[in-house]
Parts: sequence; structure tokens; C-alpha cells
Amino acid sequence: TDIDDLAQSLRDPDPQTGKGRLYIFDNFETMADSRGVQQFLDTHTHIPNKILITSRERTFQADFPIEVTGMEQPEAYELIQRTARALKVEALVNDQTRDRIFDFAEGHPYVMTILVGETAKEGRPVSPMTLLPRRLDILDAVFERSFNKLSDAGRWVFLVLSSWSSAVAEIALMILLHERDMDAEGGIDECVRMSLITRLEFADGAYAYSVPQVAR
Repeated sequence: TDIDDLAQSLRDPDPQTGKGRLYIFDNFETMADSRGVQQFLDTHTHIPNKILITSRERTFQADFPIEVTGMEQPEAYELIQRTARALKVEALVNDQTRDRIFDFAEGHPYVMTILVGETAKEGRPVSPMTLLPRRLDILDAVFERSFNKLSDAGRWVFLVLSSWSSAVAEIALMILLHERDMDAEGGIDECVRMSLITRLEFADGAYAYSVPQVAR
């Protein structure tokens, strides 16, 4: 069976090279039975094979845990400026605003882009400390505030894209929205400006949209 084949491959090195394999399980917290999967991997994985698990939760035990913290200040400032440039609000994100965003988000890239998006939405610099209280569930709080401010079209765009595991072509999204008499352009632009969806550009100039995993 497939599960037996996986167990066997976890035990044995690569038959072609004789070297170990690296198995990567991304977003491990999204699995239906993450603890069961972890137990299976722990039971069947033999050296020289190795397992790399990424998770946003700290409930998983590992032999060599590596905590991924926020961005360093230089790269965080670059992200903030790049996001402000994309949203055409560079004039609103001055040095003081940038410092406040970085300090409050503790370098978390998604929180920083959300806060820049809030600035674009408000049309003025927004103080993170007045935007919402500092809480352990900062990400949930920031997301909830942003989502609640969306129009019906914006919410529909976000929820439709969240249900897809891959990027959705702009033309398909526009057709679906127009069929429901919704403001397609406004809904998409709203979500982009608030960093709830990501715009991708293909070689032919066509656009597609997806939802960051943490927002999904």
C-alpha cells in the first residue's frame, strides 16, 4: 500500500545514490491528524534520512527545534517600503511610522504588510498601538479587524481565493464576481491594498491572485 511504501522509503536510503533523503512537511499544523503523522514519522524514519517539519504552532516536539523569529531590521524596512510603494502610499510611511510598524510587529512580515495596508486604507499614518492592543493573538486580531472592514465584494473575493490551494486567474475571478453583480475591481483592489491577497503577474502580463497561507 501507499502507507507501507512511505514507511519503507523513510527507513531506506535512496536506492540510486545510497544517500539519505530529506522529507519536508510544510504547514504541519494544517494536517488533520498531525500528532499521528508525527508519531508515524518518528517510528519509521531512520538515518541517513531526515525529516523537516515547519509549523506555526509550538506543540510539536523535535530533536533539533529551530525557532524562526521576525525579520531583521534592514530587511523589514525594505519590506515595509516595498509594500508602501506597491500600494502607492510611500509618502505616508515616513521613518517614524516605519519604526513603529517594525517595533510593534516584532519583524513579523505578514503583520507588517497588514499594517501598511491599513495605512493605505485609512489614507493616513496609523499608529499600531491605537490600531489594536498588544496581544499574544496579534495576528488574529489584526486579521479580524481587516476582514471586518471589507465590503461584501472584498469578503467574497477573499473567501473564494481561500478555498483554492493554488492561484486563481484574474479573468476567472472577474467573471464569477460579475455574475453575482459585485464590484469585481473594487473587491480585488480592496483585498490587495489590505494585504489579504497577493497579486501575481505572469510573463504575458496577465494577473492571478492567491491568499497567503497564514491568512488562509
